[in-house]
Amino acid sequence: MHSGTGSFDQTTPNDSRHESQEAFHPPAFLGKKRPNLQVSMKAPAPSTTRFLVDTPHLQAALSLRGYVSGVAASSLLDKKTGARDLGFGLEIADFLLEQIPQGSTPEPGQYEFGNAFHGNIAKRYVEGPQICTQAGLLPAVILQGPNFVAVKHHFRWTKAYTPHAQAGSLWQQTLIFPFNTRYFLAAEKVTTVSESESLVLRRHL
Repeated sequence: MHSGTGSFDQTTPNDSRHESQEAFHPPAFLGKKRPNLQVSMKAPAPSTTRFLVDTPHLQAALSLRGYVSGVAASSLLDKKTGARDLGFGLEIADFLLEQIPQGSTPEPGQYEFGNAFHGNIAKRYVEGPQICTQAGLLPAVILQGPNFVAVKHHFRWTKAYTPHAQAGSLWQQTLIFPFNTRYFLAAEKVTTVSESESLVLRRHL
């Protein structure tokens, strides 16, 4: 019901080319709006936490406050079958990880591994905090065209973990809901400020 891609890039901590100055942008209409393609949008406020994307085939909620990024848990509805997603949501973003070099011992409070949730590969945090639980408010740009609705998010991590001395990597997410499909598309890009031989963006698919 969805597909995702990702990429990594390099920049400097002061690179703000992709930074948005507004927390929310109203939709930009890129063409004639189809009558059956509806999206309910409200600017984030204490009483407004998410908006709804509704196409002839799918329905999905996206959170702007609280537990953010991706498609909210159990909100993706396939109208043909009535099926909904399971778990914590789809394309939910967390933090940057890397594999721990062989022979190294992780510091206390580092990423847990060796269990059913996090796997057995020894990993450690590179940058945080966790986007979905700690970003609080996630900036959103919404585009609506004749055949799709697209939502763009971004977040810049603020905490670096040893042995990395600096934070500031930029995460960007684009979700595209085509008009006449039973799936949506997702792409994520991380522009990094630190080097790593095994950098990983942890997310819930």
